[in-house]
Amino acid sequence: MRNIIRTKNFYLMLLLDSFFVTLSYFLAYFIRFEGNLPYQEWVNFRTTIPYILLFNLISRQIYNDEKYIYIK
Repeated sequence: MRNIIRTKNFYLMLLLDSFFVTLSYFLAYFIRFEGNLPYQEWVNFRTTIPYILLFNLISRQIYNDEKYIYIK
């Protein structure tokens, strides 16, 4: 099995990537509803964000995007 942790900043990159994906997803909702999110949309956001993050992490592994990040 290949080594999944490729850089010393692997967990930091995962944390920041998850944060920015969540932030961008929230801002998309915020802009769509002009800053006034109905309760049902909050429920939808909280329900779908785990799937969005899981899809993001899986796609990171499939496309191996760490080789394009140059953090020293």
